[in-house]
Amino acid sequence: MSLGPVPPAKWLSRELDEPHETDLGGEARHHQFATAYVLMVCDRRDASGRYMLLAGSVLPEEDLYAFARRYPLTWKAEWLLDWRGQPEPLPEYLSPDERRYVEEAQAAARYVRTEAHRRGVVV
Repeated sequence: MSLGPVPPAKWLSRELDEPHETDLGGEARHHQFATAYVLMVCDRRDASGRYMLLAGSVLPEEDLYAFARRYPLTWKAEWLLDWRGQPEPLPEYLSPDERRYVEEAQAAARYVRTEAHRRGVVV
């Protein structure tokens, strides 16, 4: 029996307090980071359109996006960066358009990470 999406914890809000959420890009930035994350962790789709994770698991696209959607913007930014705040290396399997998209998301992630730290936004 499925219970549907469950937040990671009741105290963890998906959105930052205002004006930070809006200033850091809002819903459009959430979508950009979630899409870039899915592109980075999934190396291909199978015949039914499900994503194949690098670890070998197969998941429907909506499950991957549902996972990413439940986390705050600052967390999503961290997924695209290494521990120093630099962009993670891009996977070889990305097409030129996907590579460009992820690079743009990583640049935005660096901005969000830097600005959130400057503002003292901690989640």
